Amino acid sequence: MTMRATIYTLYHYVPETYVANALYKPMVLGHSAGAHPALLSDDSGDNISQEESHCEMRGQYWVWKNALADCDYVGFQHYRRWLFFDQMPSASLPPIFLQIRRIYLSDPHANDLGADAAAFNIYTDAAQAHSEADLNAIRDTIGRYDIVTVRPWKFHVADQYKSLHVPEDWDTLMQVLAKHSYFRSRPNLLNPDLQAFYGCNMYVMRAEEFAAYMAFWHETIQEFAHLVKPHADAYQSRLYGFLSERIFTLYLYQQRMERPNLRVLEVPKIVGPQQLA
Repeated sequence: MTMRATIYTLYHYVPETYVANALYKPMVLGHSAGAHPALLSDDSGDNISQEESHCEMRGQYWVWKNALADCDYVGFQHYRRWLFFDQMPSASLPPIFLQIRRIYLSDPHANDLGADAAAFNIYTDAAQAHSEADLNAIRDTIGRYDIVTVRPWKFHVADQYKSLHVPEDWDTLMQVLAKHSYFRSRPNLLNPDLQAFYGCNMYVMRAEEFAAYMAFWHETIQEFAHLVKPHADAYQSRLYGFLSERIFTLYLYQQRMERPNLRVLEVPKIVGPQQLA
């Protein structure tokens, strides 16, 4: 039986073009896609579709509450940030794969692989054209791990947050995490001095791992939201989405400290130009 895996590509607008096949599903956040043959929306069932401060976590919440039973593995990426997989047979054909592979193999710390519009479209067109053998090869790669996520950025997680966002919010997050119910039956191994940041809320996980993480995330963000509301500034209003990146980073560290046999794969991400809509 083929392993059931879905990677959701998240949009903040209704796209005219997208990749939709047996692995990749496009999802629109905060808008209705209507009765569309391929596009999903987060505005049905149990949802937080209109809570814009949660950013891409709106789609992850929807899958957690409404669609997780359909997957053995579930993942998330952005319309202009894709997890880079090149383990499939066709990866030796399009030159774009060779170009990307050259970059990330020559630098073990390369995480963002920038692409202009033409190169990014070539990559996503290749993803749309993946054969069943290609898709099975990606599934096989994913299935060897419990969590697949992005290569981390190398900087001090707490200091970086405080330099770009409201510093007091980080302190509040630490207070919330210190009281989290997860730690009532296990030691709290969270490390606020981490030097590795797993950004963008992008990953593929076994369904059980994702459910456990989302329960941890939901309790954390709900308690934080009782204490701190989204800020008026347009950028800082995305508060809960920004914090979610740090919550995942800390949670992944906790899991790897608790479970040294946890299987984690870090992959680069290919980043296309900003799409305004």
